[in-house]
Amino acid sequence: MKPRVYYNHGDYLQNMKAKMQISRELTKREIIKHKTLSKEHYDRKGYIKHFEVGEKVLLRNESSAVGKNKKLNAKWLGPYEIICIDSDVNCTVLIKKESKSPL
Repeated sequence: MKPRVYYNHGDYLQNMKAKMQISRELTKREIIKHKTLSKEHYDRKGYIKHFEVGEKVLLRNESSAVGKNKKLNAKWLGPYEIICIDSDVNCTVLIKKESKSPL
């Protein structure tokens, strides 16, 4: 028969603290491992589109007018001309005011 082990509050807290610390370390290692795997998977599937000055591009329409149904808005605006390449992921485009034709 196994002997019964009695804990006082201090021993119990110390034991739980040690178990929580081990658990935290294991979780941290797993998170880092999965982040690395996710990045590798993304890097295999993802790509960076390279643009040149003078190319025409469309911009995603993220504005929503008050009282208008978002589903009926145009998803893309443009085409607009690239006038400057700021970095690998940022470009400056020339947006001209469009004149509205009277109906």
